Amino acid sequence: MKKAVLIVLFSLPSFILSAQSEAILEFEKSIVNLGKINLNDTLHFELNYKNSGTKPLIISEVKSKCACTLIEFSGLPLLSGKKASLKIRLIANTTGKFYKEIYVYSNTEISPQIINLKGIVK
Repeated sequence: MKKAVLIVLFSLPSFILSAQSEAILEFEKSIVNLGKINLNDTLHFELNYKNSGTKPLIISEVKSKCACTLIEFSGLPLLSGKKASLKIRLIANTTGKFYKEIYVYSNTEISPQIINLKGIVK
């Protein structure tokens, strides 16, 4: 019984350390309110993020279900503590309120992360 307790106690710190030593994708905003946009306007903006973890962050894919939203990203590893951004282009091709989701796939524990874009096209 003592042996089992000792094994668990000695294993616990390595488990805690392994859980902390990973890439962590942290966006400045998870919801982006774009406000009012004119029909057929094209918006260009950047969405900043940071690797708050200890291992390099690798974004493997970024998707949107709407062809009106195009996203560029480097795909290069982002070292711990460094910042980068997604370059987003949104084409306002229909009128009314909109709510778009961007899916960011990476080597983090939580993947994909979802960024929401919302606004009104008039």
